[in-house]
Amino acid sequence: MNIRLNIVSILCATSLLAIVSGCSRHTPEPTHGHLPDDNDDPTEEVYDFTPELSDDETRYTSDDGLQLRYNRGGILVINDKESGCISLIDLSSSHQIDFYAPQPFSEGQMAGATLTVDGQKVETSAIICEHLTASAAWISIITTDNHRAVLVLCYDN
Repeated sequence: MNIRLNIVSILCATSLLAIVSGCSRHTPEPTHGHLPDDNDDPTEEVYDFTPELSDDETRYTSDDGLQLRYNRGGILVINDKESGCISLIDLSSSHQIDFYAPQPFSEGQMAGATLTVDGQKVETSAIICEHLTASAAWISIITTDNHRAVLVLCYDN
């Protein structure tokens, strides 16, 4: 009887250990350019923001094709410190982005930041300051429909 009780106890303990070890409550850390959520598809490609860091020109580029690059000429940059709005305006096509964010910037989620493109507010799921130096900020913008944009603001261009 004692042996049978020990075997049952060992089986119960082993089963409980297997159940508990299978339930991880660990939440993965965000990776550059991507925030994990409960609906993540394990086959989904995680966006690698690292290549953006090698280009420190003031610019706005989006995966829908809009590119406003200060170093190509014809792009006006306005930093209205009073309102917190930074605008990039293409003088030849009239495309314009307005980025509002509390300043000074800090790395990480940018609470309260908003973006408008050609006068239309862009619905975002995340705006993240990916990297910040004394002379530049690299910002990742993810829209609610999973489009991506990169805004780089250099202070010495």
